Amino acid sequence: MKKKKPDHIPLESLFKDDSFLRHAEFLFHYEERDATDPRLKLAILGELARNAGENVRKKDSRREQASSGGKRTGEARKQAAEKSHQNIANDARQLLQSGKAPHELAGILSPKHSLTKTQIRNILHETGVKPKKRK
Repeated sequence: MKKKKPDHIPLESLFKDDSFLRHAEFLFHYEERDATDPRLKLAILGELARNAGENVRKKDSRREQASSGGKRTGEARKQAAEKSHQNIANDARQLLQSGKAPHELAGILSPKHSLTKTQIRNILHETGVKPKKRK
């Protein structure tokens, strides 16, 4: 299931370290300090807007990089797993040819490949070496 991107980013996450708290506190106490200078308030609001815009772009960029990196890692793992599954299937076929019973395969291959018996059985079913039991 694909996760939906959030529609908003919390304002606190837009500012590095405690800069958000400093700006918010300053704006909160602005009227107490100097209500006569509207240029000061505009300058602070402009700085807040610049910081917010820049940090949103950085967060979006990081999110996209992490997503693409995760997809590449997933593909690499999938390819490695396919090779491993083929090795397990080949080992199982050799054991069958040497006279081992199908129900013994998981117990023999499990320690060799450092997987559980259930994982080995599932791989053997997926690769078609051992048919699934019918209920």
